[in-house]
Amino acid sequence: MKARVIYFNLIFIILFIPFLQSVLHFSDVKPLQGAVVLSEDTVFSFKDWFSGHFQEKKEKYINDNFGYRNIFVRLNNQLAFWMFNKAKAKNVRVGKDNYLFEKPYIDSYFGVNLMTEEVWKTKLSKFKYIQDSLAKTNKTLILVIAPSKAYFYPEYIPDSLKLEKKVTNYELSVKLMNDLKIKYIDFNKYFKENKNKSKYSLYPKLGVHWSHYSALLAADSIIKYIENDRSIIMPHLFWDKIEISEKPKYTDADLADGMNLLFDIKSNKLAYPNISIKKSEACQTPKLLVIGDSFYWGICNFRFTECFSENKFWYYNETVYPESFENVLSVKDLRLKDEIKKYDVIIIICSAFHIEGMGWGFIENTYNVLAKGIVQNSIEYWNEVKKIKKKMTENNEWLNQIKQKALDNKISLDSMMTLDAIWMIQNQ
Repeated sequence: MKARVIYFNLIFIILFIPFLQSVLHFSDVKPLQGAVVLSEDTVFSFKDWFSGHFQEKKEKYINDNFGYRNIFVRLNNQLAFWMFNKAKAKNVRVGKDNYLFEKPYIDSYFGVNLMTEEVWKTKLSKFKYIQDSLAKTNKTLILVIAPSKAYFYPEYIPDSLKLEKKVTNYELSVKLMNDLKIKYIDFNKYFKENKNKSKYSLYPKLGVHWSHYSALLAADSIIKYIENDRSIIMPHLFWDKIEISEKPKYTDADLADGMNLLFDIKSNKLAYPNISIKKSEACQTPKLLVIGDSFYWGICNFRFTECFSENKFWYYNETVYPESFENVLSVKDLRLKDEIKKYDVIIIICSAFHIEGMGWGFIENTYNVLAKGIVQNSIEYWNEVKKIKKKMTENNEWLNQIKQKALDNKISLDSMMTLDAIWMIQNQ
């Protein structure tokens, strides 16, 4: 009987402790990392009570905010990892020897979602036109291809995710860029070729982006490329001391961090240089605009921007940094034609994993400005939209196709015509 009472009291205490923690917060709990969105608390009202909305919102809030929830989440994730070799994080897959990947990177490596050669030729021809046009006004446009982990570590891809290897967007685009004589820097190829030659690891075991060390190598190479292209001397990144660590820093374990485990996964040894800037009185600091994905954060956060007199980062060609750290500034609120005039160097950077998205509309919009004089959202732009819509109404077959698309997308005919016209301006 005494044993039952003891067990009952023990269970009661165990169940009651999370409640006390949620009310009193008497101990600190490590927050979850990654894209974690918690439900907000709700305010009582009779209307929401009788409709059931209050109860529903309150239940979600309690489920997301009970005491020690983060520990229980980490415990659940740890058990899934130990027992089923499974990562409880979006798109993350556990490869051989616990090398972590994101599934889209693996799919891209095997040639999933390959764009046609015709589409690539259209896109790259526009890029070539922009690159040549800017060069005539003493401006440098560079395409930087960042590495993809699946290309770098294909031997660690889990067998269950392996597909028949086909031509990829990366491989096809590089071939066509060479045919068109486009200037670009291919770090995906460079790091792969130097994988076994480099003294220090070029890709982290637990992260999706390039390692801190390889990102700095890339930054140094980009500076030298700009120097050569513009025939100038620039400041340089310099290091004479390198720390070797098995404990990842910065974003070198971003996939593992997002898994929110109780215990760390063993990492490969990684290098962390102590960076300084080397410059002379002869150094010039051009103005830089970068349009790119998250791989650029690994460069710009570590003194690379100090080599330029001005630096703007258009993240996925949507959000402007550094302004958006305080108040969000959208690229669409800027006048593209004026922005292009401001900068000496423009870099488009993207991983080989999703190279098909390079520029995220910047190439098409800039081509329209330079080749057609059409500025997005200008009077000329909308006049061009009107002209195309008029042509649609004059072609019965074309108009019937758009009517069907409008029905399929559940929008008005005029809206569908506008969307198609905009697409044509940007892509044809």
